[in-house]
Amino acid sequence: MDSFAGGVRMWTGLIALLACTGPAEVPDVPLPTDGTVPDPTDTQTTPDETGTPSTTDVPCGPDAPVGLDEFFCAPDFTLPDHNGELHTLYDHRGDVLLVDMVGMWCHSCVELAPSLERMFQAYGDDGFEVFTFLAQDLFAGPATLQDAGDWVDATKATHPVVADTTGKVQWEWSRDPNNVVIPMTYIIDQDGVIIWFGAGDHHAPRMEEVVAELLGVPNQKVVDHEHE
Repeated sequence: MDSFAGGVRMWTGLIALLACTGPAEVPDVPLPTDGTVPDPTDTQTTPDETGTPSTTDVPCGPDAPVGLDEFFCAPDFTLPDHNGELHTLYDHRGDVLLVDMVGMWCHSCVELAPSLERMFQAYGDDGFEVFTFLAQDLFAGPATLQDAGDWVDATKATHPVVADTTGKVQWEWSRDPNNVVIPMTYIIDQDGVIIWFGAGDHHAPRMEEVVAELLGVPNQKVVDHEHE
């Protein structure tokens, strides 16, 4: 029985590692060709397959749709950082947010981390916040405060690094109900609407482009272009 369980854990780890490092399946959501970010309040621009608009007249109001597709309101979360301080996403309405779901074992996640920190340093004073969100470890269960602290030490992050200590929030932020693909990054506008999402470590220049456009500031081009 122990040997069987060990084999299951090994194959689960390999599958998850491939999900982390393999080609991204999630499309890069394009901006319009004129370089502007779509207005999430324009309910005529994002109909679903039935023709029903996917946003409401009041972005992220009480009756607004919550989901992980572009132009939907992002789900809320309240998670602790490595010091035990709680961070609630909805407390940051009015800021442009970048939420990056990562794993301690994910090489692509580590490669993306310096670019996100440089973006935070460059645009933080303009109303930009980054949340690195640690998902469940492959073998050790839900992420811990120690994991968050280790991530801060390894990446020199000065932005909030929070841990899903329940092991549940990561599924609310996973686009695939059967698999958590990381790194998965979401950019959320000042009203709480998801404007862009992407998987993998090669989207950093695109992320900075979207963030600068939402903030209405020049693109400083501070990110790592190695994976462009």
